[in-house]
Amino acid sequence: MEQEDIKELYIRLSKDFSVLSFDEVLAECLKIAKKFYACYPLLFELGTLLINHTSQVEQIMEKALEWFHRVRTEADETNLQKESLLMEAFCLLQLQRPSEVIDILEPVNMQPGSPEPLLASAYRAIGNDQEAKKILQVGIYKEIMTLFNL
Repeated sequence: MEQEDIKELYIRLSKDFSVLSFDEVLAECLKIAKKFYACYPLLFELGTLLINHTSQVEQIMEKALEWFHRVRTEADETNLQKESLLMEAFCLLQLQRPSEVIDILEPVNMQPGSPEPLLASAYRAIGNDQEAKKILQVGIYKEIMTLFNL
């Protein structure tokens, strides 16, 4: 599916959430995902759509997590993999699984993007505030170094 078609579908489904029942729109999302399961940009957008339109319903978070994991592990596009990694970590945090967030985001110096806030949240969730502060300091240092390299 082309990027423009994905964008139009996202907008339509987003509007559907405000006029149709959640279950109807969810069923359509699942049907579309099944039909286009190899279209990783679409799976990423569908996962994002579900997260944005759910009140932490565990089943929905699990489905979005599944899709983000698939995109992260099977897509060829590096940026999409990076974004999926962070969305996967977000879902895991919402599902109260901080140890898994730590597993997929460490070591922080090897990760693309900015996983530090998610990783720090995971450490705080398991009660390790000291490690959370350390992770955030690393993130601040990386961002400052990036700024100076401009």
